[in-house]
Amino acid sequence: NANKLQVEFLGEYNATSGEILIDPFEDTTCTSGTLATTCYLNATYPYSNNETINGTGSLVIQDRGAISNGNNNQSVTINFRNITILSGGNITGGNITVNVNNLTINSGAMISATARGYAGGGSAENGFGLGNGSGGSSSGGGAGYGGLGGRAGGSGGAGGIVYGNELSPTDLGSGGGGGNNVIVDRSGGGFIKINVTNNLVLNGNILADGVNINTSSGGNGGGGGSGGGINIVVDTLSGSGNISANGAQGEDSTTNRGGGGGAGGRILVNFSSSTYTGTVTASLGRGGTGDLGAGVNGGAGTAALYDRTSNSINIYSGWQFFDNWNYTNLTINSASNIRTLNNTIINATNIIIQNSVWTNETATYANITLNTNSFNLTSSNITMNPKNIINIYGTNGTSSLARTIIMSSSSRINSNQLVN
Repeated sequence: NANKLQVEFLGEYNATSGEILIDPFEDTTCTSGTLATTCYLNATYPYSNNETINGTGSLVIQDRGAISNGNNNQSVTINFRNITILSGGNITGGNITVNVNNLTINSGAMISATARGYAGGGSAENGFGLGNGSGGSSSGGGAGYGGLGGRAGGSGGAGGIVYGNELSPTDLGSGGGGGNNVIVDRSGGGFIKINVTNNLVLNGNILADGVNINTSSGGNGGGGGSGGGINIVVDTLSGSGNISANGAQGEDSTTNRGGGGGAGGRILVNFSSSTYTGTVTASLGRGGTGDLGAGVNGGAGTAALYDRTSNSINIYSGWQFFDNWNYTNLTINSASNIRTLNNTIINATNIIIQNSVWTNETATYANITLNTNSFNLTSSNITMNPKNIINIYGTNGTSSLARTIIMSSSSRINSNQLVN
């Protein structure tokens, strides 16, 4: 380990010169075993900020075993051939990088950066991070990241901005703004980067949620922290576990104003093949309730599974399209915050939109062009917010299967033949 050196002298040592031989794999990280063979861990190993843990063998984190740092935004890099995290084991911290050939996360196990991102603000103070929520003379605004943070209730603080990259998340979540007299943890989620050369079997959890705030008994509520970032690159993905970077709810107030909700974070899982059936969410945090004014919900973050073999993407929670996008298959699945800029062009052989809300971030009309052979609206309801014009072009498309398309009077769909 780069930060620890243990030298043991056996017997007398009176020489004035000579050599000290140090075994690089003798380390205090393991409860038993070695980093060169199999390292077993059934207690907490408290890593130091910017520490690198190198092993040429396997790591097994057992029940009650952990690699952990309880402070915000503390970095660790973990390199092994194979890592298995058994039920009750975890890797927890603010900025986690894992490089491994094979990774197994069993049910009841986790890699977590929840509440380990940028900290929230103190009383009436701004939170920290690029999308920090503003503190207010009354209630605090929610933090932004993959979506906008929610404004606080009444005349409270503003919500935080959108930042980062949908296709390559690298940032931590931001902290919510403080209310004027209520101080609780409002941290955002941290960042998790996982590089798996071969197989990731996920039946547990990979989490980077903002911290959820307890209901206030009085005073003005603080804003929720935003979800963090999760970036996974793997060859083969399987399992039925959970991946989340959810925003935290704004703080409720029983007598005053509620805090703004935190935005969802950003998730991108990039794989070559997959049988994964779990859930992927970057959900918004709701605004806090308040007798004198409720906080506004945060915006949904961005979350997607990308199949690089077939150039296909499945989008959840939210996304922002701009300029030109090219996919073989594009699926938008139960997403509450699909955003577009003007003159966006999406080229895809097959497009499926299911139970989603398509919005527009420009003040004027947004022209969205879909070039596709097959366009399917397969949910009961599609909501299209104001000032969207979607132009659909194709030759062998199918008819709409949607029961209801809810459109503003200023939105419309133009099609040469794909939508009836």
